[in-house]
Amino acid sequence: MKYLGIGDHDAVFIESSLRPMKLKKPHRKVFVYNTADFSSVKTELGDYFESFRDTSQDMSADQTWTTFEQKLKELTDRHIPTKHISNHKTHKSWINRNVKANLRRLKKLYHKQKTSGKQQEEENL
Repeated sequence: MKYLGIGDHDAVFIESSLRPMKLKKPHRKVFVYNTADFSSVKTELGDYFESFRDTSQDMSADQTWTTFEQKLKELTDRHIPTKHISNHKTHKSWINRNVKANLRRLKKLYHKQKTSGKQQEEENL
């Protein structure tokens, strides 16, 4: 740190090297519902209902919900397939080869128009 004094006032001058850090988002788990086996989920949940009804009478509402939620999560993990999706910004499903080609074409025409300054090339955009 350096102090630069002008008259009776001091100014603080700081030299530093800062670099922003980008945090990578973790992959997330997504259920693929169109290939799920809902008939198995329905039958197992129906079979579980009899024992659940008998045991839940002595439980509080929070305990009942927790028990049911655990069983539902177990069934979804077992009968609904999952896939992991990356949250990287360049992996967008709607950006395909044609969209990239059109973006490159647009960028090329834009730079051509900016350098020449002609109105005719602006119409091609």
